[in-house]
Amino acid sequence: MHSRRFPHYVFLCCGLAVAALLAAFALAPAQGLTPGMIRAALCGGGLVAAALLALFFVPARLAQNTLLALVSLLLPLLLFEFLLGYRPDLFVGGTGAAHYLAPAAYLRYVQLTNPATWQELGNKKQRFDISGLYYHYKPGITVPGPAGPVTMDEIGFHNPPGTYSDHAVIPYVFLGDSGTAGLEAEKPFARIVSEATGQPALNLGIGGQSPQDYATALERYGLAKKPRVVVVALFLNDVSDALTYDRLDRAGLDDATYYFVGVEAYPEKGPVGFLLNRLNLPRYVAALALFGLPARDASARPAPSGAAAGGQEMTAFPVQGGAGTVRVPSASIQTELVTSKLTGVEMGPTLAALARIKALAASVGARVLVTYMPQPIEYYRPFLTEGAARFAAVPDADFGWGRQLQASVESLGLPFFDPRPGMRREAPAAPFLFPHINDAHLNTAGHALFGRLLAERLAALEAQGEARP
Repeated sequence: MHSRRFPHYVFLCCGLAVAALLAAFALAPAQGLTPGMIRAALCGGGLVAAALLALFFVPARLAQNTLLALVSLLLPLLLFEFLLGYRPDLFVGGTGAAHYLAPAAYLRYVQLTNPATWQELGNKKQRFDISGLYYHYKPGITVPGPAGPVTMDEIGFHNPPGTYSDHAVIPYVFLGDSGTAGLEAEKPFARIVSEATGQPALNLGIGGQSPQDYATALERYGLAKKPRVVVVALFLNDVSDALTYDRLDRAGLDDATYYFVGVEAYPEKGPVGFLLNRLNLPRYVAALALFGLPARDASARPAPSGAAAGGQEMTAFPVQGGAGTVRVPSASIQTELVTSKLTGVEMGPTLAALARIKALAASVGARVLVTYMPQPIEYYRPFLTEGAARFAAVPDADFGWGRQLQASVESLGLPFFDPRPGMRREAPAAPFLFPHINDAHLNTAGHALFGRLLAERLAALEAQGEARP
C-alpha cells in the first residue's frame, strides 16, 4: 500500500495550514476586516484544504484515509490553539475581543499590549497579601494616594495604628471598596464616624474588592471585635465585580490575578467548563458564532463631531454656593446619566453576598446597615446653572440605581441609608465633594460630610433599638 507516504502527506497538510497562517501576515486590512480576522480566516481555509487533500488525494484504505484527515486537522488546530495562547495579539484587535479568550491567554494579551496595566498588576502583587480571590494590603505597607502616602495598619487596612490591636470591642465595622478605604481623603468617613460618636470604628475597605470580599473581610477580621453595627457601602461597580468574582469562583479559578484584570470565566463546571476555561479555540469560535467577529476593536470609534482641539468637547459647569467651575468631557458626563436597570441575574451575586454578611453579623449579635456611594451628578444635578438642558430628561429626585438598590436591600430585611437627601441639602454650600464631577470617590470634604450624616443615621438606628436584633 502507501504506508510509507503517510508521514509525508501529514507534513504536507500541516505545512499547507502553516503557510496559510504565515501568508496572512503579508495582507493588509481590506473591506473593514482587521488583520486578526484575515489570519483566522486563512487558518480555517488551511485546515479545510488540508482535510480535502487528505480525503481525496491519498490513495489508501478508508481507515488510513480517515486517520490522516483527523491528524491533518488536529495538528493545525493545536498550532492555532498555541498561537492564540502565546500571541493572542495577532488574532484579536482590542481588549474587549481578548476577553473572549481563556483567562491565561487574556493575561498574556494584557502583558503584550498594555505594559502600564501589566506593571500595575505587578505592583498589586507586591502590595497585597493574596489568598485565593481575597486580598488586602500587606500590614504596615505605605502606598501612594491622591492626598499623599498612606500607611496601612497592623492588619493591612486604612485605620490609625493600633485600632485593631488596642480594642477588644469595636462597635462599628465598615465594609466596602475604594470609596470606603478613602485613600484620597485625609480622613475616610469611617474615621469621621468614630470621631463623631466617640467610639472606635474599623475600616475594612479595600479598593477594587467585591461584595464577596466584604463578607470574607468581616469573617476574618470584623467578627472578632464583636461589632454592634456592620456598615456596607456599595459602589455601582460592585454589581459587575460580584458577577466577575462569582464566575471565577464557580469555574474554580480562585486566583485574584484574574480578578484584578477583570477576567470573566465561563461558570460551567465539569469537563465542558474545564475545557472552556483553558482552551482558547472553542471560546474564539463561540465568539464568532454568538457575538460576531471578536477581532473588531469596539474601542476604535471616530471622534465625535464638534470635538475640541484636544480631541474632546468640554462642558463647563459653574456650581452654586461658591464651589467654582468644573470642566469635564461632555461625552463622559452623558455616561453618568444612564439610568441603571439591573436584572435579577446581575444583582444575584451581590444580594447573596449581602445575605451572607447579614448571617455573619447576626452570629455575633450585630445588625447590618447598607448604604451606597452615588455618582457626583446625583448630588449636583439640581444645582447646575449651565448646560441644564443636557439633563432635562433625568428626574432630579431619583435616577441611577439608588431606588432599585434600596428595594433589593430591604427585601433581605436590611435597613438602607440613602445619603442623597442630606448630601443634596448641604452640597451647594459645602466645598466641592469630589475630585471632579465624573469621579464618584469622595474627597476630604466629601468624606467629612458623608461621615457626619452616617453618624447621625447610626445614632438614630441605635436610639430606636435597632442596632441589635
